[in-house]
Amino acid sequence: MNYQWQINNVLDEWTCPSEIGKVIKGNEFTFEQYLIVENAYIDTIMEFLKVVEQQTLRAIQVSDRSISQEDKRSVLYEQKFSDIGIKEDMTYSIIEIRTICKMILRNYADCQFYAKDHFFVHFSWDYYMFIGSSHDISGH
Repeated sequence: MNYQWQINNVLDEWTCPSEIGKVIKGNEFTFEQYLIVENAYIDTIMEFLKVVEQQTLRAIQVSDRSISQEDKRSVLYEQKFSDIGIKEDMTYSIIEIRTICKMILRNYADCQFYAKDHFFVHFSWDYYMFIGSSHDISGH
């Protein structure tokens, strides 16, 4: 999917999903606009995993965040968030990684992903994401 066009047409000043519904640069920032960017982030991670042929990642620096009843009433909440337990040094599959990434981007969880010394995904404040790999992916 061509996310570049979609992202260029999404308001570019928000830094957190909690800003959904706020007016930014004269326009309301919508959940649909948020999902375009979130999907682009997660699809990017999935594409990197495919290119480097990585099927699992290990979670480290896990911060325990409980999901409140108020969180569960949010448009950002999905039932599967309560079904997955994120534990330090545990290995997760591609399907679980997709869900955990959503949780992180929506501020329901905190962790970093690693695969030995050859791949990582880190998340930071203001919707920053960092991906690193020791594989040569320049041809992809």
